[in-house]
Amino acid sequence: MTIKRIEIGALGVNTYFLTENGCGCIVVDPGDDEQSIQQFLSENGLKAQAVLLTHAHFDHSNGVKFLQEKGATVYMHRGDVRMLNSHENLAVYCGRQFNAFSVDVFVEDGKSYQICGIDFTVMHTPGHSEGSVCYIVGDTIISGDTLFYLSVGRTDFPGGSVAKLRASLQKLFALKKDYEVYPGHGQSTSLYFEKENNPYA
Repeated sequence: MTIKRIEIGALGVNTYFLTENGCGCIVVDPGDDEQSIQQFLSENGLKAQAVLLTHAHFDHSNGVKFLQEKGATVYMHRGDVRMLNSHENLAVYCGRQFNAFSVDVFVEDGKSYQICGIDFTVMHTPGHSEGSVCYIVGDTIISGDTLFYLSVGRTDFPGGSVAKLRASLQKLFALKKDYEVYPGHGQSTSLYFEKENNPYA
């Protein structure tokens, strides 16, 4: 499996592209820049078969509608569904229009899925938002805005909770092996490094 990343949008979201043997592509958190997403897909000869959302804030999801209209199946946790029709997606506060979309599959905590030959497991990690999840793919965790390099996601948005985020971090840190962590913003890190060094651990 190959994971590639581009940083897009005014808030610098990491959008990830997962491929396995040229059998299509999974896009994780298609951010607020359809042109950059399409350019990456075109330059690499890829077609998005599925979209995985770590949460539904606009900076992570404003490219979903564009990909869904081209045939991609959209996966998201039910906890963030109210963001799809309210200001809780935060777009209005940043002067942006939210590109509304529908969810095809509501992911569930602990459940495993296979798309394009890629297996991934969902870990529900509320705190940044009620429906925040991490995706465990092989030796990698795509952590969205739950866990960053030496930091964590904000909890002062609607649906955020300090207590829930702390519980989610402990759930992550209880995993019995090290993982490379690909966050929603900023540089990659590792789970063991964050367990030992993150001030919020």
